[in-house]
Amino acid sequence: MALQLDNNLITIRERNLLEIMDLALALIRAQGLPLLAALALGAVPMLLVNDLLLSSLIEPDWYDENDFPLEYFTKLALLVMFEMPLAAAPATLYLGQSMFHEQTSWRRVARDLLGSLPQLFWLQMVFRGFFIGLFFLVLPPIIPFIAWPYLNEIILLERNQLLPKKGGRPSTFRRSRMLHGGSTGDLLARWLGSLLFGALLLFAVWMSLWVVLSQLGGGWISWYVSCRILLPVAAWTVVSFFTVVRFLSYLDLRIRREGWEVELALRAEATQMAQGAV
Repeated sequence: MALQLDNNLITIRERNLLEIMDLALALIRAQGLPLLAALALGAVPMLLVNDLLLSSLIEPDWYDENDFPLEYFTKLALLVMFEMPLAAAPATLYLGQSMFHEQTSWRRVARDLLGSLPQLFWLQMVFRGFFIGLFFLVLPPIIPFIAWPYLNEIILLERNQLLPKKGGRPSTFRRSRMLHGGSTGDLLARWLGSLLFGALLLFAVWMSLWVVLSQLGGGWISWYVSCRILLPVAAWTVVSFFTVVRFLSYLDLRIRREGWEVELALRAEATQMAQGAV
């Protein structure tokens, strides 16, 4: 499976947030079933686990205004935030591989995922989960998504060591500081834009599913089914879309901070010269 440094999946250049979102839709359409399968591989297990954990918190007659299931909605939101890094891992690895290879290997995706699980567990589940629990409903997304929003991509794609080694590659934490440092204002603006767009998209997908399925079924779906089934499906659909957006935003940050497009061009030229010499 040859590496194609000069034949990338997308054009490597700087983009703003709206351009990245538009490119994410085009990328999902272009990749088709393989990318959708990678997204589903992460989202579907979380969807089923959450239903098992939270189904007892919502009753079929919850629409009584005196029995609003606030605990259900709160815990659903916290679980989705907590699970996002692990759910996004298969699609992130698939996208990272498909960027420079004509064909992708699911075996390699699985191998890289298994190799990254220790860091994903300690940094994204334990460390990040601590902040989510610490801030609870006040500021749960700010630390994980503003201080180190692309930690997932660093862990999965750059594969640095968790602990620093003398004379070796930088550790994951140091690499994260190198990438994110000096971009706080831009990252905050993009996070706020993503949060606003994501909330609107979640509502639109949820209501669209409710209306379309109700019309196809010949009667309105109950609010109980809508909140227990359609809302989580809509939430993970939006999370899947933003998995692609975050991957492209990570590439954009590397281009802005590190001149990544120049590095790729030089590496591609060096490879061609070496092949010509041979």
